[in-house]
Amino acid sequence: MSVTIEIDGLERLQGKLKTVESGQYLRAVLQAATLDIKGYMAWYPPSSSANDPAQRRWYERGFGPRWRRQDGTINGYHTSEMLDRKWAVARPRIDTRGLTARVGVKVSYAPYVQSAKEQAWFHRARGWRTDEDAVRERGPHIIRQVQAAVRQILEHEATMSTYGALETLLKRLH
Repeated sequence: MSVTIEIDGLERLQGKLKTVESGQYLRAVLQAATLDIKGYMAWYPPSSSANDPAQRRWYERGFGPRWRRQDGTINGYHTSEMLDRKWAVARPRIDTRGLTARVGVKVSYAPYVQSAKEQAWFHRARGWRTDEDAVRERGPHIIRQVQAAVRQILEHEATMSTYGALETLLKRLH
């Protein structure tokens, strides 16, 4: 499962990238964008009654389903794949095919928890964020950041230093 935000017109920028520093700066902006999405998607909603061990059956985050037997002992299956910890980003690529920044998760049950198309009703009811939520909530911010970076590259291509550009980016993101 992955999250996709497309920004039109970036292909035209590639021909204007005259320095290695400009490519590095744009890559850093895309890296910041992927980390933003990763952080958004790795968030867990507050625990609910489904996570309450006072019930006979519950789900223990980081472990899996648990249940209390009639004799009072607790049993369960260790099935958790640690969804929050498995969100990952790939290093952004700039090549002849365009600009690519990927965020994804390799957890077998992720689509049923965080895909807007496949999310189970009980995960939706408990407030789990979806891929479409990420695009809706974080997309406009990311697009503004990329547009600002593109403007900065085009306006200051000849003199831009990577260090100064990255420092500016980091200030904007905090």
